[in-house]
Amino acid sequence: MQSFSAVVLLLALISAVAFAQQIPEDYIPVPGGRYLHKSCVHELRDTEAHVFEYPNYVFVQYNDGIREQLPVCQHPAILLKRQAKFARNNGRKPVSENGWIAWAAANAQQGFTNFSAKWTVPVAPQKPDPKATMFWWNGLEPTTRESVIQPVLQWGPSAAGGGAYYSIASWWVNSADQALYTKPVQVNSGDILLGNLTLLQNGSWVIDAIDVPGKVSGRLVYTATKKVTYGQAYYCLETYGLDSCLEYPNAQPAQIVFTGLGTAAGGKSIMPKWVPATASAQCSEQFKVLTSNNKQDLALTWKN
Repeated sequence: MQSFSAVVLLLALISAVAFAQQIPEDYIPVPGGRYLHKSCVHELRDTEAHVFEYPNYVFVQYNDGIREQLPVCQHPAILLKRQAKFARNNGRKPVSENGWIAWAAANAQQGFTNFSAKWTVPVAPQKPDPKATMFWWNGLEPTTRESVIQPVLQWGPSAAGGGAYYSIASWWVNSADQALYTKPVQVNSGDILLGNLTLLQNGSWVIDAIDVPGKVSGRLVYTATKKVTYGQAYYCLETYGLDSCLEYPNAQPAQIVFTGLGTAAGGKSIMPKWVPATASAQCSEQFKVLTSNNKQDLALTWKN
């Protein structure tokens, strides 16, 4: 009889083959569950920048006064499947594989104005694969799923570089099929991270990925001329290229707990209802809501 790990490996390889046949070679995954053409993914040259979105173009303002206008993306995004109750695909054909493995979702019809959480960088995987990538993030989307803002913890290679180590960056993926991210900062296992998104009175969003003990961060300030209501909040695990449960962090217990949850809508603190979901549970990945002392924590668990 085949072992559990062998079955998981076989299923993953079959899925990977099917997936590879549908994604063009010049498309790369970005956090948020989509593939973008590599010419439409942009690393900002600093760990802090202000991004302005206009109807026909985007430009970046750095603290030293330099401005850069980004080229218009000429290639449509490829969206990944997700349960329809959490998002729509705007008529674009989704692919069969799902980068979203497990997540917890909440909504605020009037739109969120703040969303923050703390979590600890886990230990390294027991058997890291140089091709495997993992993203953990808390972020916001509009109900149309046309964009996403998110502080991200990454392990492995991606559009943002990376390798056999952890790094953080703040990301914005827009409705024009572009992705921008702050210059990644390497972090260490055991570090406390703070992911924070705050809507300012002038309509700008501040997206912070902060390594608290290391006193380093990635900050992206995003301003749009068109008002976008971010009414969907998520905690999410995304993976790409994993073919064994041993490629997850070798944590004991195998979990990441998101604490200090702060959410606000209309400028007032709220306690939304978090709904966990799992798209692929080959390694028992799932979110659990932990409620005690009038606060909410969320635990992401898996099986090595």
